[in-house]
Amino acid sequence: MPFPSRSSVATTMRYAGFVLGVAIAFATLTLLVASLAPGHSVRQEGAGFAWGNYGSWIVLASLAGLALSLPLAPNGACRIAGGLVACIALAGSVTQVGRIAAAAAANGGRVDPFAALDLSSPAHPEADGWLTYNVVDGRAMRIGVWKPRLPKKNAPVLYLVHRGGWNDGMGDARSSGAEADWWRNRGYLVFSVEYRLASATYATWDKAPADVACGLGWVAQHASDLGGDPKRIVVLGASAGGNLALNLGYQASMGQARPSCGVSVPVPAAVVAYVPIVDPQYVYDHGQAVGGRETKALIENYIGGRPDRHADRMRAISTDTYLSRDAPRTLVVEPEEDGYVPAESVFRFCDRARTAGVNVTTVRMPVYNHFSSYGNSLAGQANRSVSHAWLSRFL
Repeated sequence: MPFPSRSSVATTMRYAGFVLGVAIAFATLTLLVASLAPGHSVRQEGAGFAWGNYGSWIVLASLAGLALSLPLAPNGACRIAGGLVACIALAGSVTQVGRIAAAAAANGGRVDPFAALDLSSPAHPEADGWLTYNVVDGRAMRIGVWKPRLPKKNAPVLYLVHRGGWNDGMGDARSSGAEADWWRNRGYLVFSVEYRLASATYATWDKAPADVACGLGWVAQHASDLGGDPKRIVVLGASAGGNLALNLGYQASMGQARPSCGVSVPVPAAVVAYVPIVDPQYVYDHGQAVGGRETKALIENYIGGRPDRHADRMRAISTDTYLSRDAPRTLVVEPEEDGYVPAESVFRFCDRARTAGVNVTTVRMPVYNHFSSYGNSLAGQANRSVSHAWLSRFL
């Protein structure tokens, strides 16, 4: 059997390279179209996740698609068609990344697309120490401490309430290390609190808020011992952690915080919330399931059953319940493409909060969605840098 000639091998490889380039371009266009589609869907959630976390890599892939499809096209017609598709894909991917960067810049933040290429950065640094802030049912409740890289007296304090749908996560390095490290590099004394988590057999709608209230009171008592300023405490949370953070700050301003320990709960200087669950009923009814993770199950676990059987508990976890003009100033960062916690529920809440007299700033971010998978992602950079710029105006 004769071996194929060098020319036939070269032709085959040329065709393969061209097809690969066009395939990359079509894959990018698929993400682009899904991202721009109205409403919420699994496809759109996947696209938003891809752009927010891997947008810089998609740009590089689109560039590679163009580099393959143009010179390796087998004829002029293929070169024109393939080149056109690849050019549109590249322009679209650059536009998507540019929209994120532009929105962050418009709100005082900064996104570095090149830094987002490092998928491993930053790591999950361990806390400088773990301290017990309370003991509940024989269990030590811990709080992690990340001290500023350049120690100073009276540093602003960041009190982190981790995400996880009230069912998952902890205040440890895996859940909070990247966030804590970013803020301590900017001079903050950071605390990350553990709280009791819900399960199908253990409702914590009244326990988790009590734990984070206890933790905040403990921080106010001990921040100065660790170089922090107890008068400049910022409470920050994302998703379910955003719900707990907002409710805690607002309850404290009304004198309604109920800690699980004997502390006085201070009113924080500010509350920052990323993608917060503020209207649990709307999220229960309309939240888009992602990767088999349904908001319905998370909320049912948290309150101990279906909402229609626990209207009082749903009111207790709804942030609207605690709106008042005495609430601490608030920043809400919400991506417009969030379907897991539908963005419209967050924006409507912010409108109601302003009507109630709350000093709330809403930052609407384009392109990406609810989930940021690693520290230097485009979404992660946008959320943090915008929040830091906002806090720097008055803290």
